[in-house]
Amino acid sequence: YTTFDELDDAHPFVQATKRAAMQFNEAAHTLFQRKQTDFVWRGRPDFMIEYVKHGTLTHVVIGEVKYTTNEAYIQSGLAQLLRYMHFMKTTAQPQVYGLLCVNDYRPMQYDNIQLLSANDSTMQLPKLEE
Repeated sequence: YTTFDELDDAHPFVQATKRAAMQFNEAAHTLFQRKQTDFVWRGRPDFMIEYVKHGTLTHVVIGEVKYTTNEAYIQSGLAQLLRYMHFMKTTAQPQVYGLLCVNDYRPMQYDNIQLLSANDSTMQLPKLEE
């Protein structure tokens, strides 16, 4: 998650993002009696696999699941996955991998991201060093 206090950059995009989140918080409270929070953004992936060696986090696999064949919805899942990967907060500096699991689409890989279809169970997870 990211709180309002963490966004102190003067860049117009950052400030607009903060203002929009603050206004949403106030409007949702007024219109829907939603409890106010101090979050600008928060999210939780569908699953995470953490590799820990001698008490140190070395690798993280973040997974997002979209049970669909719709390419536009798959792309929205990719955008979510990338947000989770880039906004992850940890004191360690693990290698981060993304796994986008979908119903039926040809499996592919781009850099540290895998697109995995339910019809193809070939998953490549990081190997832990001995």
